[in-house]
Amino acid sequence: MKNKSILFFSSLVMIILAAVVITSCNKKFDEPPLYTDPGVTANTTIKQLRALSTGYGILNAITTDIIIAGKVVGNDKSGNIYKEVYIQDSTAGIALQLDATGLYNSYPLGREVFVVCKGLYVANESGMIKLCVRAIINGSPTVSGIPSALIDGYVKRGQLGTPPAPKVLTIAQLNNDYQSMLIQLDNYQVTSADMGKTYADTSASKATQNINTQSCAGTSSNIIVRTSGYANFAAQKLPQGNGALTAIYTVFASNASFNNNPTKQLILRDTSDMKFYGSRCGQGPTTLINTSDVRALYTSSAVAAPTSRRITGIVISDKAAANMQTQNLVLQQGNNLSGIVVRFDAAHNFNLGDSIDVNITGATIDKFSGVMQVATLSLSNALLISSGKSITPRVTTGAAINTNIDAWESTLIRLSNVTITGGSGGTWGSNGSTNINDGTGTITHFTRSGATFQATAYPTTATSITAIVSRFNTTNQIGIRNLTDVVGGTTGGTGTVLLDENFETTTAAADIALTGWVNAAEVSTVKYKAQTFGGNKYAQITAFSTTAATVTSWLVTKGVSLNATTNEVLTFESKAGFANGATLKILVSTNYTGTGNPWAAGVTWTDITTSATLSAGLTSGYPTNFTPSGNINLNAYTGTIYVAFKYEGADPTGTATDRTTTWQIDNVKILGN
Repeated sequence: MKNKSILFFSSLVMIILAAVVITSCNKKFDEPPLYTDPGVTANTTIKQLRALSTGYGILNAITTDIIIAGKVVGNDKSGNIYKEVYIQDSTAGIALQLDATGLYNSYPLGREVFVVCKGLYVANESGMIKLCVRAIINGSPTVSGIPSALIDGYVKRGQLGTPPAPKVLTIAQLNNDYQSMLIQLDNYQVTSADMGKTYADTSASKATQNINTQSCAGTSSNIIVRTSGYANFAAQKLPQGNGALTAIYTVFASNASFNNNPTKQLILRDTSDMKFYGSRCGQGPTTLINTSDVRALYTSSAVAAPTSRRITGIVISDKAAANMQTQNLVLQQGNNLSGIVVRFDAAHNFNLGDSIDVNITGATIDKFSGVMQVATLSLSNALLISSGKSITPRVTTGAAINTNIDAWESTLIRLSNVTITGGSGGTWGSNGSTNINDGTGTITHFTRSGATFQATAYPTTATSITAIVSRFNTTNQIGIRNLTDVVGGTTGGTGTVLLDENFETTTAAADIALTGWVNAAEVSTVKYKAQTFGGNKYAQITAFSTTAATVTSWLVTKGVSLNATTNEVLTFESKAGFANGATLKILVSTNYTGTGNPWAAGVTWTDITTSATLSAGLTSGYPTNFTPSGNINLNAYTGTIYVAFKYEGADPTGTATDRTTTWQIDNVKILGN
């Protein structure tokens, strides 16, 4: 309870009674169990234990009463570490092999761990010293994890504390003494050859990927960062700046002759281990300049961009839909702020919603077919800052676009109550134009040859259209990014209803329980509940009044097969009340099975939140109406998919960092042709 006063009573009985009452009131329902002393004491350092290893490929049995202690510096929370926990003390680190998953629940970062080692083995596996059990496979001894049923007998959990700080080293200092320890290399970056890649392979093979990193010292400082295709961040693009690289240090030796000179490798715990936020080597310091100031530099002819300047913004063009040249992107600085086309010297890999930082030194500011651009830049001049961002379109009219074309060029707008005519046989056409009329005026829409939607029929009527403002010489025009920019009418997904859930069969005020759906709390115990207002039922969730420092909850649809349809779209409605920062994410998975925790290691989710229009919300009360999401294109997916509505909020007791927005969801549909 908040702001509870301490009461003093004259009676000893009353004091005891009051203490019991106060303790009961203050106990949080999500509080972890109190610490229990494991009753063991370390008698050996990890460095001393490692010294028991006698050679490459050998498993050395531990026959004496050795007990080590260390703090957890690496676990399987992100899926990049599998059936292993890395622990270290002040002397060394070691990989602890455990035949179980979800280890991060019992062994979070910073937890002290005691290992009763008698009966275990110290093994050298491909140059790595590990603590394990021995298995016989095909007649040969091999490293194996401690069976899950026996783990608690060997591994004792101590107090939860702060993880050890990484040891700041140089590449030359890295040797076998630092195996399995948390280390930090400063002034590092992804090599130019690996720029634009994702952390790992996200195809069906889920192959582990090696990413090359180096400091400004060049190739002599190269070191591999290995990431599993099962890591929950595998599909994210690598950061392209320079900074601190924190990781678990590992090695690989292919045979005994390489045991003393193995390949140096790093394992990330999650993306926060790569703090590559600074300028790349050789670029030097730059000063941020507004996009509007860049545009103002152009008068009537091309002009050189000022040196040591950079611009930032969010990519509002969609390279996947190919309605723009592969070397170009449109960058908007912020909501209702200016934008500009950035042209590179090669095809770029930036996606819709990427936040990027662009060093414009050496560029030219000019116009191509009437559209202002910053050209032509090396891909290394652009750094990815983050992904999954969005620009709120300016709600306007066709007449206003024609009036404000100079100021609004290369920005995102939304027109309502539009009709679409022209094109090619009722489709968006190829390298051609359609006419968009919202009742205030007509503006041209241009579809580039090669756009993924060029042969798709446009709707005969539409509620709204979102697009980028552009022009072709003296003709004002707009261009949608993809088909999700068109809401209403007959754009895709009208033939077959694959999923239609309005929550009317749920029980009001109870946790959502629908056949095939998963309603689960990842952090704290809050789940989606069915609520009713004005005779309408919907799903609702909030962190309000939970006293939980973190609330993470999932509502996952039943599996939906896309095998028999094409041009599928997802639509739903949302409403955000008392909005103060709790987020709703929309995710899609093709490898979730519909059972078990959706956040389990190995389950891959793609964030499609930026493709949806979510309720803007009100800080006081609720909006009058639900906000339609628009058509969210699912063409990129095959097989059976699951859609998740992931809520992230907080209501920590006694702080001002609450994020308790109430999110309501209704009318979840997937349709296909």
